[in-house]
Amino acid sequence: GRIFSLNWAANAQPSGSTLSYTDDAGSTWTTTPLACCGFDGQSLGAGPPVSSIPVGYANLVYYCTGSTLGSSEPLTTPICSKSLDGGLSFTPTGGLPYPLMEEQDLFAVWPGSPVIGPGGTLYLPKRHNGQPQIAISQDEGLSWTQVIVASNGSSSQATRAAVDSAGNVYYTWTADDHQVYVAYSRDEGSTWSAPIRITPPGVVEAALPRVAAHQPGKIAVAYLGSLNSPGPPYYEFCNGLLSECSEGSYAQVTWNGYLALLENVFAGDPLIVTGRINDADRPLFQGGCSGEGACKANLDFIDVHFDAGGTPWGAYVDDCALTRGFTPLF
Repeated sequence: GRIFSLNWAANAQPSGSTLSYTDDAGSTWTTTPLACCGFDGQSLGAGPPVSSIPVGYANLVYYCTGSTLGSSEPLTTPICSKSLDGGLSFTPTGGLPYPLMEEQDLFAVWPGSPVIGPGGTLYLPKRHNGQPQIAISQDEGLSWTQVIVASNGSSSQATRAAVDSAGNVYYTWTADDHQVYVAYSRDEGSTWSAPIRITPPGVVEAALPRVAAHQPGKIAVAYLGSLNSPGPPYYEFCNGLLSECSEGSYAQVTWNGYLALLENVFAGDPLIVTGRINDADRPLFQGGCSGEGACKANLDFIDVHFDAGGTPWGAYVDDCALTRGFTPLF
């Protein structure tokens, strides 16, 4: 029942984050002024311990983030820390989730959110060496094993994963063809199913998929998609909130929000029910959108969760009229 809020404290210190949590649905909050190190792309996950003994809160809280002021150098892997006291203090887990790469990758320090299985196995999804991969730790982040989920490429760095109550792991990413795929593992990430394309016919290009699991085999994926994208060459990353961006061939491209539900992803040919969340004549935004995000004010902020009754809820940003009404910190 604990809710966490994590914020990059750029105006308070050069590198760090503040963390707040509430146990009463937001009526009161406890704040840690400097939760941990890192620069940007912070994410949190909470789950049962393997060997540690938590204090005051049943789960361990994991914090993973980029580690440098730049997108990549000198580190090309995220760093992770863990809290034994429910988010009040953090210590490094010990091992780096991913090895350093010889060739720098755009946003190489940005992973998806850490997810934790019912037995305490820790997973951290990320593109590495151009492919969707997942780092797995059985000892609370002290050591890691990297597994390649698929070989059809990844057009975005921060891929996403989810774990159900039985320990099945689900992974979603936008491949090199800019279509959304899902794969699953039933052995704690050691082996993976063949990629399952979930974008329906007519969606030319997609971006920013997010996955949630409700019960074994039942998952939902939220993502952005376009019916009139020009296709290759795809739009290159450009943060429209921090700089002027040229739309080029994407000037008239419109983007919708989609929510896909798979009731039994383990079936040989699972049924995928997809809904567009906006009216056809009211897209979420128009213009460029890269696999990495920065899709107008959407940036990379999109999410999906199930409620207690098993209904999936997606979160999107509606931004048809981008305005920069602030002075960028940089």
